[in-house]
This record gives sequence, structure tokens and C-alpha cells, in this order.
Amino acid sequence: MIRLTKILSQDSLSVGRKPVVVWNITKRCNLNCIHCYINASHQETGPELSTEEAKATICEFADVGVPMIIFSGGEPLLRKDIFELGGYAKKKGINVVLSSNGTLLTKDMASKIQDAGFSYVGISLDGTKSTNDKFRGAEGAFEKSIEGLRRLREVGVKSGMRFTITKYNYEELGELIALAQKEKVMRFCIYNLVYTGRGRNIAENDITNKDRLENINYLLKEAEKLGDKLEILIVCCPQDGIMALRYKGDSKRVREYLKVYGGCSAGDGLVCIGPLGDIYPCQFWRKSLGNIKEQRFGHIWNNSELLLSLRNKEAYLTGKCGRCEYKDICGGCRVRAEAVSQDIWAEDPTCYL
Repeated sequence: MIRLTKILSQDSLSVGRKPVVVWNITKRCNLNCIHCYINASHQETGPELSTEEAKATICEFADVGVPMIIFSGGEPLLRKDIFELGGYAKKKGINVVLSSNGTLLTKDMASKIQDAGFSYVGISLDGTKSTNDKFRGAEGAFEKSIEGLRRLREVGVKSGMRFTITKYNYEELGELIALAQKEKVMRFCIYNLVYTGRGRNIAENDITNKDRLENINYLLKEAEKLGDKLEILIVCCPQDGIMALRYKGDSKRVREYLKVYGGCSAGDGLVCIGPLGDIYPCQFWRKSLGNIKEQRFGHIWNNSELLLSLRNKEAYLTGKCGRCEYKDICGGCRVRAEAVSQDIWAEDPTCYL
């Protein structure tokens, strides 16, 4: 994740971290998004973790010092115990965040989110009304998501928009940023397409590297102009951190920050738990490191050979990424590299530098 607004500000940039957990708490979803990385469905596809198993897992997170859990899905609001689990994690000292499509977010649910202690809710919106509804496979999804954002605002829960950029919606980015300001959300997060799940089926509709370069140049200027009015973040395009560094004149302050928070964070500052308890380096990875029902989270986090390699990726990178002078602050997206070349250490095919 590249926090453009934070990098472009004059604020001090703290370093040092424990793993943020993206928890795909269910694979069930009420929508059918064409780019869904987990290939979510309307039906349960296996024995998901029970409430008690999930609580035991939260205790393990607390023991390791996990600072944040991002409850995602599928659609996490389909789990009847989502508020119970969020509140339990909060009591364990873990910051809890929700990632939702927002279409099921009633007034009652918004109040329960606030009561459970969720600090932030990210709502997915992938374009203007017609574009978004095609993405979601559901007419009316756009309006329901906007209503969800407004209900969160009414109860005082911070919220933001999540936008996955593709050829379908590339030209609508500016309109969505304007909408985010109109709806008074705190954050606008741009996701780049990762070729996994149903996203693999639309890989040819990813934006070009030329478009990607134009996009970051636009976003840098937009983030600087907006300042603290709207925070701009970028996910799954680690090269954008290099552009932010150049934009700030190769600042020592920014470089030190990017060494910790820039680049591909899979298995380093980020880890994912799947609906059935499998552990992955990130939410886009499909290679399981083990299952939380069979092994302790802390053991896998501290001892997995793959995770240890990902934390020292500069030693393994090949091709363009291996030769790059910025590999210590970037490293490319390892999932996209594997999707195209079947080699996790190969160069990132979406690098525009």
C-alpha cells in the first residue's frame, strides 16, 4: 500500500511494524463481481471457521502483536457473528476494519458496526452507476453502496471508497474521486488488478503500463492538491512508491519510509487468513502456508520459508526486478509475476519504469 497523501505531506513518517491481517472471513457474497480475487459465490463452499475457532485465532493474533484485522470476504456482513468477532478483537487491543460492498448496510447494521468498535469501513465502488453495476453483476448496487456510506456517516463511522482500476473504468477515476469528496469520505483507495480468482479471466482488460504511468502522475498531483481533505492510497502497484519518491526529489525521509511500508507487502507487513482457516502471504495469493486449525499463527508467521524469503526478496528477484536500483523499496507484485511467468521471483509484467 502506497499512502500518497502521507508521503506528500510534511508529517513525520514512522517505521516498524507487525503484520496486518486481511481476514476473508467468508467466501459467501450477495454479488458476483467480475474481478473478485477470491472467486466468491452465493453459497458456502466449505466448513468456514466457527465463532469459537475465530475467537481462538484472534487470541493468537493478539499474542503475536497484530495491530489490525481487516475483515473482508466475500461479503463479511453475511457472517451473523461479524459484530461479535469485531468487538472481541477490539477488546483484545486490535484495531478492526471492515471491507464491504456496502449493499447490505442497513441503518441497524451501521449502528452495530459503530457499537462493535470498527474504526473504518471501506466500500467498493468501481465506477459510475452503470459501470459499477456491470462490475458487480447487480443492477442498483451503486445506489445501495452510496446509501451504505451515508448510513456510516450518520452514526459517525469513518469510511472510504475502494476502486479497482481497469480498462472498463479508467476514465472514470476523476469522477469517483469527486464523488468521494461529495460524500465526505476520509479515504480513496485505488486497487490495481491482480490476476487471481475471477480477476484472471479479465487480465486482458487491465490498463496498459502507459496508462499506469499516466495514472500515478495524475494521482500524485491530485493527492498534493487535496492534502488532508481526502487521503489517496494505492494498492498492488509498488512501482508507484518509486514515482512518489522521485516526485519528492529522492527525499531521504520518503525512502526510509518506503523501505518499510512501500513495495509488495505480501508476507512481510501483511498476511491473509482464508475462510477455511488457510494462511496466505496476502489476500491475492492462493498458495497456502498451512491452516490455523492445525498450526499456530505465530509459528507460521515466524518460520515459514516462503514468508522469510518474501522478507528478503531482493536476494531472489530476477529479470527487470532483480536488476532494478529500487528493488529494496519496490520488489514488484509477486502474484502478478507468477500469474504471467509461473515464477514468483520473475519481473512484474505491469512495471512501467
